[in-house]
Amino acid sequence: MVLKIKLLSKENALSAAQLIEAGLKEYFPNYESKYNFDLLSLYDYYNEPQNIFFIGLIDDIVVATGGIIWEKDNTVRIVRMSVKKEYRREGYASMILRALEKKAFDQGYKIIVLETTKTWQEAISFYKKNNYKITDSDINDIHFKKSVV
Repeated sequence: MVLKIKLLSKENALSAAQLIEAGLKEYFPNYESKYNFDLLSLYDYYNEPQNIFFIGLIDDIVVATGGIIWEKDNTVRIVRMSVKKEYRREGYASMILRALEKKAFDQGYKIIVLETTKTWQEAISFYKKNNYKITDSDINDIHFKKSVV
């Protein structure tokens, strides 16, 4: 199946938010949406000049998401990477990640950072496989970085 990567629009923002929440509920049994205010209005939150939010579509169904938000200076942060459960292990997360990296580096950003939960081994392995280096960790999270050479 061919994944079409597009910018988030108002029309597909609700589907994208629902996909992200479904993934969060899988990994966090006590998940509460009130702590993720960006998902209440995904389009408005990420529709800023320095931010980019992509969705991956198969047959017009949102199956993957990922965004970058401006952090500081020449640094952006990867956020809301998610793939619908039944579409995982098909390379769609890598496609979204590569599209985000390309866009960020094409726009002149030199550093991409992100974080994930320490217990989320699949995500940790995914980012390591995609050449992200661990820069720090705390009681809950692992922090990663990738730089343009």
